[in-house]
Amino acid sequence: MKKTRLAALVLLGCAVLVGIVRLTFRAHHSEAVVLRPGTIAAQDAAAHIGQAITVEGIVSEVHVSTRVTFIDVGGRYPNEKFTGVIFSDDYGAFPEVTKLQGRTIDISGTIRLYGARPEIVLKSANQIRRR
Repeated sequence: MKKTRLAALVLLGCAVLVGIVRLTFRAHHSEAVVLRPGTIAAQDAAAHIGQAITVEGIVSEVHVSTRVTFIDVGGRYPNEKFTGVIFSDDYGAFPEVTKLQGRTIDISGTIRLYGARPEIVLKSANQIRRR
């Protein structure tokens, strides 16, 4: 009987530990991107205005409207660190853009500021690479 209780307590303790580890990983997962050589993190994009570069990060949200599609990286609007922008004329070149949410991607192009926010305007699908 004592062995059964001990085994049950050990299993319960392991389950609690696994739950804590999973919650911790989820809390930090959106910030934990291992950068590939030649890329910069989304939060560093503002320091590279005017440069042709590759920005890497996790897509927090994809917002599609009739005129423009926004790929927000490093947070949701209005707290995103970086945005990939697709205007409606070019939207057809990105048939699976909505499937990017939650994925780590690279976006390549020239970084510009819109307001105070860094962005890259996307014209072709080869500017986005899924990891």
